Amino acid sequence: MWSRIFVLFLIWWPFACSEEEAPKPFPVTSSIFFEGPSVIEVVERDEDLIEVPIKLSVAQENQLTVSYEVIGEEVFNGSDFELMSVNPIVINAGSTSAKVSIKINDNSVVQPEERKIFLRFKSTGDSEVQIKSPKEVVISILEDDCLPSIPNTATWAGPVLVQDESSTTDGTGSVESSGICSGQVSVAARFFGEQNPIIIVLIQLLPGSTGAESGVAAVARFKPFAGSPQFEYEANGSYSQLTKTIILDYMLFDLNNSANNFTGTHVISVN
Repeated sequence: MWSRIFVLFLIWWPFACSEEEAPKPFPVTSSIFFEGPSVIEVVERDEDLIEVPIKLSVAQENQLTVSYEVIGEEVFNGSDFELMSVNPIVINAGSTSAKVSIKINDNSVVQPEERKIFLRFKSTGDSEVQIKSPKEVVISILEDDCLPSIPNTATWAGPVLVQDESSTTDGTGSVESSGICSGQVSVAARFFGEQNPIIIVLIQLLPGSTGAESGVAAVARFKPFAGSPQFEYEANGSYSQLTKTIILDYMLFDLNNSANNFTGTHVISVN
């Protein structure tokens, strides 16, 4: 009899232990963060919506409500920019993404050259969803309204054409880090034809006697070809914001043999 009871106990024991020691499911944790660059630069006149993606690492069974804040430095919501998304924003159940949309308002008011919008998470509606880095995105607005006495280099920011006596090539104009209203613009292009490398020419625009719409364009002497110190480039000329053109009368110096020095003209126009 006791042997039968012992056998039954052995049969029952594994089932009893499996029920008592069955692991309990842990809650699935997820993190939320801004996806993409943490700094976004935009020129004030850019009409495209700025869309900042929000990312969840793990989709949730229920919709998630995310609160965020928009803080302006030298800018104001409703005048300098418009928040186009609701706050808080909802990430639907089963989804892992949402986005915050912001529109920059253009105006003709001269303001500080660089203004910023800080976009930050505040909280989520679920304690199991943790806020991770990047927790903040900075939107930097570059001012494109300059005083009447200062050339606006934004005229040549973007696609440009570079033409000389024998060829026309595509290039890209960029506002220098010193600001749109600094009078400096750089142009990257194959200034000496498609068979030659891209060089970057930094151009200083100086207003004329009648105002900043036209004036002098100058390029300080520099070595244009990386790895080839033999050559130097220098130019002087003019610019016009009305025709969106920069004319550079240049000289290319051959430091090894001055007999190879030559001159020419580069015309930079908006593409």
